[in-house]
Amino acid sequence: MTSRETATRTTRRARFENEDILMTHLYIADCSPYPAGGIFHYIMDSDGALSPIGKTPADRPMYLAFDGDTLYALLRAPFAENESSGVCAFPIGADGALGAASDIVPTEGAVGCHLCAAFGAVYAANYLSGSVIRLPQDGTDSCLVVHHGAGADPARQDMAHPHYIAPTPDGRYLVCADLGMDTIFTYDPALHEASRLSMPVGCGCRHLVFSEDGAFAYCVNELSSTLSALSYANGNFAYLGSVPLDGGMPSAVRYRSGRVYAASRTDSRISVFEADGGRLAYLYSMPTGGVSPRDFALFGGFAVCANERGGAYGMRVGEGARPAPIPGRFEKAFCVVGRPCGAS
Repeated sequence: MTSRETATRTTRRARFENEDILMTHLYIADCSPYPAGGIFHYIMDSDGALSPIGKTPADRPMYLAFDGDTLYALLRAPFAENESSGVCAFPIGADGALGAASDIVPTEGAVGCHLCAAFGAVYAANYLSGSVIRLPQDGTDSCLVVHHGAGADPARQDMAHPHYIAPTPDGRYLVCADLGMDTIFTYDPALHEASRLSMPVGCGCRHLVFSEDGAFAYCVNELSSTLSALSYANGNFAYLGSVPLDGGMPSAVRYRSGRVYAASRTDSRISVFEADGGRLAYLYSMPTGGVSPRDFALFGGFAVCANERGGAYGMRVGEGARPAPIPGRFEKAFCVVGRPCGAS
């Protein structure tokens, strides 16, 4: 890389870590039983200040995903008659308020932990049942795919444990990280397997994120406490290497302006890395405010962290970050998502 390219990238990152944001509707899921659990709604202003708007009760929401003017919520175990997880949909009003929830659709598996809306459908990963599903929608039947396999850790990898499902940036496939099998699967929209990548034995791949150009992905590995770099093209991944993380049990990972941000639960910090394709260089870490971060999101130069214990916190990204508590009675903050005010 030339000195001019390096200077351009450095300037872009410095601008990100100091930039303000548009007014943003922010939604934080608290994975507590009804009625304590639910989805907290805030508006974040251009200075990163949060104003509480309201709370929509929900039973143990694990994850949230947007699809136009709809917010989907993945509920851990909403049915009295079985242990299946379920998905419900909330219409989003012009003011960002959530309307009445739809009927709950079962995920046909236990402990659904991640979902996405893509290709005109909703997909979910069932951690405990080792399966991924395309939910029925607009008259189509559901499609359930069960993973078969195990890993090296008898306590955590006794069977398949899908933990993440999301569309690839080329808009052609879905990618699923299976913690129990140390495998990254690629599916077409009908959940036909397109490829699979074997990750390092015992790593426990959990979540991943793509670079802005879509040519690389970065995966946090829960069991080995590492961050892996992958290349991606046409539905195929290739493993490039891994670097250690500061703390153990990494949970969520984000990419922004040439940097990768990875949260670890044992030390409740976010490690920041310089990313140059497949090369990762550690820069610094910042606290998440609470204990055991399950998720975080980046908005302009700000980060919002959902901690399983201690609540949710916001902060300006950078060395010396000082997290500030977000108002709200959180028991188990699990997920945070947002979109600009006025978006649809």
